Amino acid sequence: MKIIEILMTDGILSVIPIVGMGGLGKTTLAQVVYNDERVKQHFEMRMWVCVGEEYDVRRITRAIIESATKRAPEVTALDPLQMNLKEALSGKRFLLVLDDVWSVNSNEWDVLKKPLKVGANGSKIIITTRSEEVSKNMGTVPSYSLRGLCDEDCWSLFKRCAAIEGRLVENANLGDIGRDIVKKCGGLPLAIKAVGSLLRFKMDETEWSLVLKSEIWDLPTTTDILPVLILSYHHLPGHVKQCFVYCSIFPKDYRFEKDKLVQLWMAEGFVQPKGWKQMEDVGNDYFDELSLRSFFQYSHNDWEDRPVYKMHDLIHDLARYISGEECFRMEKLDSSNISEKARHSSLLCEIDGASSFQALYKASRLRTFLFLGSPNSLLYITHTPIDLPRDMSQTLKYLRVLDLSYASIKRLPNSIGNLKHLRYLDISRASVKHLPDSIAHLCNLQTLRLENCSELIELPKNMNKLINLRHVHLHTQSINSFTRLISMPPRIGRLTSLRTLSLFVVGRESGCRIEELNGMGNLRGSICISKLENVMNEEEAKSANLRSKEFLHELELQWSPRHLQEVRVEEVLKSLQPHVNIRLLEISHYSGNEFPSWMTDPSFSKLKTVYLTNCRNCNILPPLGKLPSLKDLHIHGMHEVGRVGCEFCGTNVAHGFPVLETLTIEDMPAFEQWDGVEEWDFNCLKELAIIDCPMLNRFPKLPSLASLLIRNSKELCAIPSLPSLHDLDLNGCNESVLADLSHLTSLSSLSISGFSMLKSLPEGLLQPLTTLKQLYIGDFSNLTSFPEEVGLSDLVMLERLVISNCPQLTYVGLPVTLKSFRINQLDSLKCLPKKLGCLTSLQNLDIRNCSQLHSLPVAECLSNSEAQTLQVLMPIPLS
Repeated sequence: MKIIEILMTDGILSVIPIVGMGGLGKTTLAQVVYNDERVKQHFEMRMWVCVGEEYDVRRITRAIIESATKRAPEVTALDPLQMNLKEALSGKRFLLVLDDVWSVNSNEWDVLKKPLKVGANGSKIIITTRSEEVSKNMGTVPSYSLRGLCDEDCWSLFKRCAAIEGRLVENANLGDIGRDIVKKCGGLPLAIKAVGSLLRFKMDETEWSLVLKSEIWDLPTTTDILPVLILSYHHLPGHVKQCFVYCSIFPKDYRFEKDKLVQLWMAEGFVQPKGWKQMEDVGNDYFDELSLRSFFQYSHNDWEDRPVYKMHDLIHDLARYISGEECFRMEKLDSSNISEKARHSSLLCEIDGASSFQALYKASRLRTFLFLGSPNSLLYITHTPIDLPRDMSQTLKYLRVLDLSYASIKRLPNSIGNLKHLRYLDISRASVKHLPDSIAHLCNLQTLRLENCSELIELPKNMNKLINLRHVHLHTQSINSFTRLISMPPRIGRLTSLRTLSLFVVGRESGCRIEELNGMGNLRGSICISKLENVMNEEEAKSANLRSKEFLHELELQWSPRHLQEVRVEEVLKSLQPHVNIRLLEISHYSGNEFPSWMTDPSFSKLKTVYLTNCRNCNILPPLGKLPSLKDLHIHGMHEVGRVGCEFCGTNVAHGFPVLETLTIEDMPAFEQWDGVEEWDFNCLKELAIIDCPMLNRFPKLPSLASLLIRNSKELCAIPSLPSLHDLDLNGCNESVLADLSHLTSLSSLSISGFSMLKSLPEGLLQPLTTLKQLYIGDFSNLTSFPEEVGLSDLVMLERLVISNCPQLTYVGLPVTLKSFRINQLDSLKCLPKKLGCLTSLQNLDIRNCSQLHSLPVAECLSNSEAQTLQVLMPIPLS
C-alpha cells in the first residue's frame, strides 16, 4: 500500500493527507494503516485523535497527550500542555492520526505542529479530511485522494455485506437486481455497506425488487442525507429505530461503550426482556444489529482494552435528521435554543454553577440529560466543582437518565430522591463523601455509576431498597488504589437482580459481611472484593459462594496493606475459590504463607492473566505453570521468595507455562536463584521483566524470548544464551553482564543505563551486534569516553543513537550509518567530532543541556545533499 510505504521512509516530520467526500472510507483506510503490523513495529508511539468540526488547538493538544500517555494532563493552559507534549514525544518516532479535520488556517496549524517537531526522525502525521484546502494547508506530501469504487469493487463489497454468494447460484435474478441497486449507491462504500447489510436479512427476490424500486432513492437532495441511508433506516425493526435515533444526542465523533449505551436504552424503556433473555441481552442484540447494518462502527480499544464504537458523520446526520426536536445537543446553555418538545438532551460546555441548569427547565418533560466531556477525551477533564440545584427535581421530574460524570459534583441534594422515574444516575468523579439517604427512594433505579469517586466513604444505609438496581459501578482507574469506603451498606445481598457490582467492601457488622454475596447469582464481568481481613473464618468465606458465579470473568481479592492478621488467612483464600470460567485473577496483600491448590488447577482452562501483588509472607511461588491458558503473569512484592525451581512450572506436566507470553517479576528483595526450567517450559515466552531483584544471580535459558528488561539487579552477573532476543534494556545491573552481549547477536534495540561506577566501556563490546538499529546509553556518572573502539564501526545497521546524563563524558564516537543522534546532559562535552560532517544519512540531531558545548559545525553536516533535511534542536550557536 502506497501510504504504508511513505510511513516507512525516514526524514523530518511529514504530513500525509487522505482526502475524499463523506462515506468514501477515509477513516477506514487510516485505521487499516494504523493497525498494520509493519506500522506497529516501525513506530515507538501511535496516537489517534478525532478533530471534528471545531479546530481547537488546546483541545487537540490535550487529546494527543491523552492518546500518547493514556492519562489526562493536569494542566489546562496551552503553553504547559505543549511542554507536556514535547516531553512525551521527544526523541521518539511516532505516528499521529488526525481524523476528520474540517477546517484549519495556517497559523492554527503552525501552533499545533510546533511541539510535534521534537519527535525522532521518521515521525509521521496522517490527516483525513473532506477539504482539499485543508489538505493543501497541512500536507507536506501529495494527498492520497479517494474516489468512488469502480463497478466491480462495488459489486464485490456488496456481495460480502449482503452475504449472497451462495444464493446467487440458486437465484441468478438476485444478481441482476443487486447490480442495479449497487449502481444507485454512487460508488460510496458506506452506502453499499448500508444497503448490503439491509439485504442480508431479505431472502426473497420480491423484497429485493421493493428495495430497488423504493421511492426513497428519488428523494430531492435538499439535505446531506444519503437516500440509501434513509432506506436502511426505514427497514430497521421499530424497536431498534428508537435506539438508533436516541444516539443523535451524542456529538459527532463521540466514542461510546456498548454496555453503557445499552444501559441508557434500558433506562429509557426502549429495551424489554424477551423470554429467557434479560434486558441487557436484548439490548446487546439491538446493538449488534445496528453494528451489522453499519449504523455503528468499531473505533478502537480503550486503555482498559474495552472496544469503543462511533457513528459515521453521515449516519449521525441521519439520526439528527430523523430525531427532529425530540433530541438536541447544546454547546452552550441557552434556553432560546431548547424546544419544549425535547425529551433527550446533552450538554458539551462548562457549567458555571447550579443556576446554569435553569436553562433546561423550559423542557419540563425532559427524560434524558447527559453532561458530556470533550469528544476527544479519553479520560477525565477537570471542571469547577458544582452543587446540583435543589429545585431541579421539581422542574425536571420526568428524568429517567441523569449523567453528571463530567460535572465534578461536590454535593447531591436530598431532593434527588424526588426523581421517581430516574433509572440511570451517573455521578462518577464526584467529590462527595456521602450520598443522601433519599437515593433509596429511587425505586426504579437500574444503573448507579460512582466510578472514581475517590472521597466516597459511605453508601446510603437503606440502599437495599433499590430492588430494581442491576448495575453498580464503583471501581477506580488509578493504579494501586484502595477505596475509602468503610464497607457495603447493610443487607445489600437483597439486591439479587444485580449483574454488575465492580467493588464489594467487606465489613464486620452484621449485614455487611461477605455472605451478602451469596445470593447474587447474576453477577458478571469483574468484581474486586476488598478488606478481606474482615472475613473471620473459612465458613464465612465459603458463604460468598464465588464458586457458583459462572458469569464472573475477572476477580480481584484484596486485603488492606499492613492489616493485622487475626485469622488463618490461608483457609479464607482456600474458601474463596471462584468458578472455573474466570479469565483474570488478582490477589493483593495476602498475608498467608502459601497459596491454595485451586489457583493452579488445570480445570481453570480460561484463566489467561494472573497478578500476585505484595503477598509478602509467601516463600514459594505456586505451580502456575500447570494453567493451560495462562498468557500474562505479574509477580510483585513477594519479599520472602528466595528460590524459584521446577515446582513453579508444575510437576507431572509435559510443558510448564505452555502459552505464557509475558512475565514480570518485580520487588523481590530475597529472590536469589531461578532454575529447574526444562527444555519445553516457557516455550512461548516473548517478554520478561526483572525489576528490583537485587539478589538474583541467574535466570534460565528462554529460547523464545524477544524482549528482556533487567533493572536494579546488582547480583545478576550473567545473561544466558537467548537466540531470539531483539530488545534488551539493562538498568542498574552488575557490570559483568556486559560481557554477555557478545552472544546476543540478534539484538536490534539495546539500552544500557545506570552503570554508575563504570569509567569506560569494554573494547569491542558492541562489535558482534551487527543487527543493532537503536542504541541508548544513559546515567553513567563516571563514563569519560564513548570511542569507536567499543565497536561502533561494526554497527552497520545502527540508525538511532541516544546518549543521556553522562556528566563526565568528554568524547563521543559516531557510526557513519546514523540517521538520528540525540545527546542530553553531557556537562563535560566541549565539542563533537568532525566526523559529524561525514554522516551523510543524518536527518535528526537533538542536543540538549550540554553546558560546555558552545558550537556545532552545521555547515559540514549539511554539505551532503542527502542531509538537507537535517533537523537540529539545540540551544547553542551553530557555526
